[in-house]
Amino acid sequence: MLPLIDKDLEEILPKLYEQENLQRKTFYARFYLNDWEWLVMEYSPLQKLCFGLVDGYEEEYGYFTLDELDSLGAKRDYLFKPINIKDENYGRVA
Repeated sequence: MLPLIDKDLEEILPKLYEQENLQRKTFYARFYLNDWEWLVMEYSPLQKLCFGLVDGYEEEYGYFTLDELDSLGAKRDYLFKPINIKDENYGRVA
């Protein structure tokens, strides 16, 4: 089974808070399960902790761990290409 975050992705993911003061931010990875999706903006390898957008019951930004995603059975979208986002509400920009 492929890891949710492999070494190649880990090398390009910003550390937690590195995008905090940037005007344009980026989603680097997408995980999914049924109607839910998790879009990763930042990552702490030590804690296996991600920050990003969670789109489930509602759309909100927050923290989630790889252990949580693994336990749910979430999968990584290996065809996902990074998406730039901007503005206070982090509206998606294709």
